[in-house]
Amino acid sequence: MPINELKKRDVFYENKKVNKFYIKYEKVLQKLEKHEWPHEIIEAVNSDIDDLNTTSLTDIELSKLFKQKANNLSKLLFKEAQIRFREMEIDSFG
Repeated sequence: MPINELKKRDVFYENKKVNKFYIKYEKVLQKLEKHEWPHEIIEAVNSDIDDLNTTSLTDIELSKLFKQKANNLSKLLFKEAQIRFREMEIDSFG
């Protein structure tokens, strides 16, 4: 399942803080696309992207939304890393 595209919208460029969040989030998405992820993570990421693509928020509210979505993504990836580490540990030590 592919990761949805974060659409480039004018509102992402009108505010420096929003633009900073947009650029960072876009870079993370590009890196995510280079790896295989469980279906649940892709669904969660795509849901967050859809929220960002369809929101009517601007300025501070939009910055907060980007930050919230980035935190959600960070938590998801941390949990996945823990799961993968445990699997490697089990495989290595039986």
